[in-house]
Amino acid sequence: MYPNGNDEKPNQEGLDFYRSVFEELHKYGIEPLVTISHYDDPLYMEEKLGGWQNRETNGLYEKYCHSIFEEYKDLVKYWRH
Repeated sequence: MYPNGNDEKPNQEGLDFYRSVFEELHKYGIEPLVTISHYDDPLYMEEKLGGWQNRETNGLYEKYCHSIFEEYKDLVKYWRH
């Protein structure tokens, strides 16, 4: 969603892709259970920001979570971390 992790706005193509996946699941009566993982941070964040050793990474991860929860609140009931 955020190619570099610290992008100002999420990537719209990424948002649209996952929206279409969730809509397709619902079309067949499948309720998605989405797992988010803090281990899947963008390479840029690791190389340029120092990954989780940089406190800024916490805020970027929080921003990412807030974005996907808001974007898919009508399609995803169950989130797992």
